[in-house]
Amino acid sequence: MQVLMEEKLCRGFWAILTTLNDLIFHISFLFAAISMMRFLSVFYFFSVLTFMLRKMVRTLGKFLLIFVIFWVIFAVCHISMAEEYAVRSNHSLAWMIFQNGAFEIFGEVDDEDKIG
Repeated sequence: MQVLMEEKLCRGFWAILTTLNDLIFHISFLFAAISMMRFLSVFYFFSVLTFMLRKMVRTLGKFLLIFVIFWVIFAVCHISMAEEYAVRSNHSLAWMIFQNGAFEIFGEVDDEDKIG
């Protein structure tokens, strides 16, 4: 019994360590990409490309903000009209908002919703 507990703790520790390692890698890649863009903006040819990339990232950020707002509003309306939160109380509200918004926006509609 004690050995099983130690094995579970060891697995959990390694899972957390692996996740933190991936997170640190992604953050370091982000900083490296930003510093590379700053370095390349010195040269004329690359400065045009980095300028376009900056404008594209700003536009993408604005689009994602509007998309997420639409996603949340749509999912909340769908959950309240279908009254699913009372039926599936074992799911959190955040998961239901994510799940319903994703499946409804990207076309995977439930059969009950198609009928009305």
